Amino acid sequence: MEFGPLLFAFLLGGLVFAPVVNAIDGVFGNAIARATRGLAKSTIVMSLGLAEKAKVASAELGEAFQDLVSEARAVREARSSQPETPPPTEVEIDTE
Repeated sequence: MEFGPLLFAFLLGGLVFAPVVNAIDGVFGNAIARATRGLAKSTIVMSLGLAEKAKVASAELGEAFQDLVSEARAVREARSSQPETPPPTEVEIDTE
C-alpha cells in the first residue's frame, strides 16, 4: 500500500501528539491513554480507508484519461487518412 499525503499527515500528527498525551497522562494516571487509544485507532482505520478510496479513484481517473487519449488518437488518425480535398476554384463563365 502506498502512503499518501493524508495518511502521512495523520501518522505525523499521531507521532507529535503521543508525547504530549504521555506527559499529561503522567499527571492524571492512564485515563487519557485509555480514552484516546480508541480514538487514535479509529482515526488510523479511517485514514487507511480514505487512502484506499483515493487510490481507487485515482486509478479510475487515470483509466478515463487513457480512454480519452485513445479516442483522440483515433480521431486524429481518421482525419489524416482521409484524402485532402482541394480548395474550391473560381470559374468564370462567359455567356457572350
